[in-house]
Amino acid sequence: MSKVLQVNTIDRLPVPEAGRNEHFDAKVPGLLLRVSAGGKKTWYLWYTIKGERKRRRMALGVYGPAPALTLADAREKARRNLLVAAAGEDPGAPVKAIRNAPTFKKVAEDFLEMHSKAKKRSWQQDNRRIEGVLIPAWGDRKLIAIKRRDVLDLLDGIAARAPIEANRTLALIRKIWNWAASRDLTEVNPCFGVVAPGKENARDRVLTEDEIRQFWAACGGPEVPAYARDMFRLRLLTAQRGGEVAAMAWPHIDLAARTWYIPPEVAKNANGHLVPLSLPAVSILRAIKAAGGKVPALPASRTGRRASADFVFPARSVSGHALRPKLRDIGIENVGFTGHDLRRTAATHLGEMGMSRFIIGRVLNHTDPSVTARYDRHSYLAEKRDALDKWAARLAEILAAGEKQKRQHGLPVRAAD
Repeated sequence: MSKVLQVNTIDRLPVPEAGRNEHFDAKVPGLLLRVSAGGKKTWYLWYTIKGERKRRRMALGVYGPAPALTLADAREKARRNLLVAAAGEDPGAPVKAIRNAPTFKKVAEDFLEMHSKAKKRSWQQDNRRIEGVLIPAWGDRKLIAIKRRDVLDLLDGIAARAPIEANRTLALIRKIWNWAASRDLTEVNPCFGVVAPGKENARDRVLTEDEIRQFWAACGGPEVPAYARDMFRLRLLTAQRGGEVAAMAWPHIDLAARTWYIPPEVAKNANGHLVPLSLPAVSILRAIKAAGGKVPALPASRTGRRASADFVFPARSVSGHALRPKLRDIGIENVGFTGHDLRRTAATHLGEMGMSRFIIGRVLNHTDPSVTARYDRHSYLAEKRDALDKWAARLAEILAAGEKQKRQHGLPVRAAD
């Protein structure tokens, strides 16, 4: 039986020893206050959506002073929800959506399996950030309950110690939510309007001629393993990516034809690439082949791949990042550049020698998204060979100039390796 509820009567409602008692409010149809055995008082609303016969129930909140619901607040909230139901919509849908929504952990793990692992060779980076940062922060929370403030708080904590890593984390969060939206798991991306916290500097380092000579000499030092020397020198001669050079395999190399094929599963952009080899590059590879099993095997790579006779460099790592410790070994950090700058340096010299940007792009195996490119299957092998042969000749001039300078100043000259 309904009666008009009042604050003084609500406070004196008896508490049942077991079960619950329900008290309907005569002033707002469908509004009731449930009193549980423990003394807890909770507001509920019974309602019927326009055009339906089925009655539905939704919880409005706990009775009490703010932040709980007072009698006046409960009545106002009930009236608003009744208006929604009268318009033919379900006022309880948002609550049900949150209750049925997947957790962040579930979405992130699905993103890793269905997107990152399927489409990215560098999926381990996503996995590291998801397992090490995002799941510990948000794992059991509902995806749609995570807001922009949560993202900002997380990024602020990371940026305090590693601003660029905060940028990478923000990019990953965006990708996860965009992927979730594409699967109709959310409609709002909490990264909208969030600015990357770290200042990025464009990597445009190009080695000077003196630095090229320093690099080449450091590679030939007696403390440097042969494989490290050859890897880095081939990177400079071929202008290819570090991971691609580290993954060179003899079945893909034709020393007589002076070509090296980078298969799609190795190429960073998944485009197979035929690289013409200059004479100095061929000379390095012939020396490696002649050494045969005398080259010491490297440890197993991070991917778990073991040494194979097919690989030019035993137990090669497919990641260029794995070569970075070798920069310290050969001392080139002293001249302030990283391994990837070798590729940029070669490309810059090709441009200075008059090579077109188009041919330089073919040498570097850059992706061409144009419609014409999809029909143009010409490999441009002759043009690429001309470019890399000229670069090898220019490199020889640079190294020779250094030897000449040493002689002019009466400095000792070390024989070429």
